[in-house]
Amino acid sequence: MDKKLLRTFEPVILLYFVVMAIFAFITFSVNFWLGIAEVAFTLLSAGLYPVVISRRKKRLMKLLESSLLSADTLSSKSMFSFPLPMTVVRSQSGEIIWCNDSFKELNPDLQELFDVKLTDIIPGFELRWLTAGATICPYDIDYAGKVYTIYGSIFDAGDASSDEDDMVILYWQDKTDLLTLQRSIEDKNVICAEIVFDNYDEVMNNLSDSRRSEIQAAVEKELYTWAHPAGGVLRKVDRDRFIFIFEEKHFRHFLEEKFSIRKQLAQNPVLADSATTLSIGIGRDGDTLRDSMHNARLALDMALSRGGDQVVVRSRLSFDFYGGRGSEYEKRTKVKSRIMANVLGGLIRDAGSLYIMGHGFADNDSLGAAVGLVCAGRKFGKKTSIIIDTEKNNTGPMLAMLAKQEEYKSVFISPEEAMVDATADSLLIVVDTNRPQYVESPTVLESFNRVAVIDHHRRAADYIEDAAVNIHEPSASSTCEIVVELLQYLVNPNEILKCEAVCLLAGISLDTKTFTLKTGVRTFDAASFLRRIGADMLEVKHLFQNDFDNYLKRSELIRHTIFYEQMHAIVKSPESVDSVIAAQAADELLSVVGVRASFVLFPAGNQIRISARSLGEINVQLILERLGGGGHLTAAGCQINGVTLDKAYAMLTEAIDNYTSQM
Repeated sequence: MDKKLLRTFEPVILLYFVVMAIFAFITFSVNFWLGIAEVAFTLLSAGLYPVVISRRKKRLMKLLESSLLSADTLSSKSMFSFPLPMTVVRSQSGEIIWCNDSFKELNPDLQELFDVKLTDIIPGFELRWLTAGATICPYDIDYAGKVYTIYGSIFDAGDASSDEDDMVILYWQDKTDLLTLQRSIEDKNVICAEIVFDNYDEVMNNLSDSRRSEIQAAVEKELYTWAHPAGGVLRKVDRDRFIFIFEEKHFRHFLEEKFSIRKQLAQNPVLADSATTLSIGIGRDGDTLRDSMHNARLALDMALSRGGDQVVVRSRLSFDFYGGRGSEYEKRTKVKSRIMANVLGGLIRDAGSLYIMGHGFADNDSLGAAVGLVCAGRKFGKKTSIIIDTEKNNTGPMLAMLAKQEEYKSVFISPEEAMVDATADSLLIVVDTNRPQYVESPTVLESFNRVAVIDHHRRAADYIEDAAVNIHEPSASSTCEIVVELLQYLVNPNEILKCEAVCLLAGISLDTKTFTLKTGVRTFDAASFLRRIGADMLEVKHLFQNDFDNYLKRSELIRHTIFYEQMHAIVKSPESVDSVIAAQAADELLSVVGVRASFVLFPAGNQIRISARSLGEINVQLILERLGGGGHLTAAGCQINGVTLDKAYAMLTEAIDNYTSQM
């Protein structure tokens, strides 16, 4: 009903009171007692006014109900007696025209809804979802201590020529009890966790029996103390393995305390000098207990493949990572290398042809590892090809050296050629990456039936799945180091060409910064093996030489360095640069006193790329992982699509802050 029409029923009482008061004062001058009587009458009328108006408003609401709903007696009665709260409001202004008693009962303090807008009682509530054609509000409404789902429909206010907006009927369905029940059921969902004592053999080796028992008892005591508040079941199933089953409601507690078991182990005086750590895989969202156990196993495998000493949570669709800031422990054994070499050799032997592919913009580690596998393919008599973009890569000197070798005249092919030449029995080996979007050609990866992966980077959540064999060693310095160990069981040393040995040594040198970072005993073993078969560090040095122009570009990059929180050196390059130069600039910044991590940002087409390096105190892989990148402790990179340089810088500093806050 028209708002103006409603107001015509309300007399201008205020004017009447003013006139009565004036007459009363005039009457005082004529007759005192008559004036007193008029004043008393005026005050009595003013006191009765709110009562009269309240009754009149109620009568007006009854009149509105009858006028709005009298067209259909049946529908009128159904609206009055409808069990759900209902309101009729204007679609544009949100003014409440009518509501049933059920809606009034939602909040006893709001019995009078005359001239009230819906936004007055529910701030921020909008009706745009109705005008867009929906019939259910896309979000739940919290009102008067309960949660409601709102359904609605629009009906015409009447005359099309009228300037009044349409009216909306809203139905309020209370879902508080349903949500409470749902939360109660979710809280009782079973969560499974597998817990592994990292490096058990290495920690316990050469210790006395009493010391072993002491360490074992300390670990178990800390573990049982940590798990006890959850009221779950913790069982030891092997000397270095535990199973922990608990309810979902306790997971939030573990999350809030950031899985403090890792810190408790580090602070335990009994374990102070033992480098004892745990890897925990947690499985959630399983439809059955078996599904949760499967998710826990996947999470544990992910934790171990990323170097251990961390917690990985596997939900229905994603992985979440906690911890893993330290360096990976060197825990490969020659037995494992021999087993993996036999498996890989069997795959190559059974393949019709062999294709090797690294990551996009190949570097010396990626190409060096591929070259080592060409030697293995030659040993088994297989046609072997390396899939690489010969124009867009960071291995110019190495490619030029290999192009002079007769054995490599037709080895390098483009992704398009691989798509044409490959057959159903071909084998693809992916090296130096475990993420499908980072390979030289994702299309080529998808087209192969059998794929093997060899990589040393920490495994990301979106790793290459369903590989026939996955040789993943995050403790290795480089992929070339892994390939060298495999070659020792696949070929005879005299079957490795000198140029191949140089390429493999160059790959190791690249990722270790010439044996200064992330080097272990096995790194030097691999280098010694290559040196014995002819690799020369002087020739390796030639593969890393840059021309003077690149030297100037690197110097220009460094000149624009910004220091963030003193320990982070960040370069924002407004112009695109070669990724090798960016990486070299990041490396060089680490030589500055006080710098613990360096980042170089530069545009490349529609993306901003980041090259990151550290000395090991800061885990740049965890920082860039927040931006969709990856790598390992001391070297990482990422690509951010569709953002400006300033936006990428802001995202990077936010990721650094998040990393720092969790230390």
